[in-house]
Amino acid sequence: MCILSDVSKENFEHIAIVDNAHHDILLGEDQKIEKHNEKLTKAHSNLQAARQKLITNTAALDNPDLHSQPAKRQRLISGLQRSAKAETKAAATYNAEVETGLGLAKSGSGKVSILLPNRQYAMDTRNTR
Repeated sequence: MCILSDVSKENFEHIAIVDNAHHDILLGEDQKIEKHNEKLTKAHSNLQAARQKLITNTAALDNPDLHSQPAKRQRLISGLQRSAKAETKAAATYNAEVETGLGLAKSGSGKVSILLPNRQYAMDTRNTR
């Protein structure tokens, strides 16, 4: 009877070790998901800000009084070009984070949700570049 209890105890310890290792893996995956969620949220905010600045700069160039002020018009054109470049970079960063999130699907413990945009928004973002 003593041999059987020793074997059972060893099996239980082995199961506990394997379970702890699996739990640690899931926790690590959950941390990756949380980090992704933070990065995606920041990338989305940056993209929205870049798009708003692009809209603002485009609207400023629509002013008919600028034709008589070439220096100011040139500054606004330069600002518009910078805004367009920043928006392109922000969209690329955002799309990269979306792809990272898709790679994290079906990982983790299930206690942490992965933030991803709806399909239409993601397609619109990709098609603008």
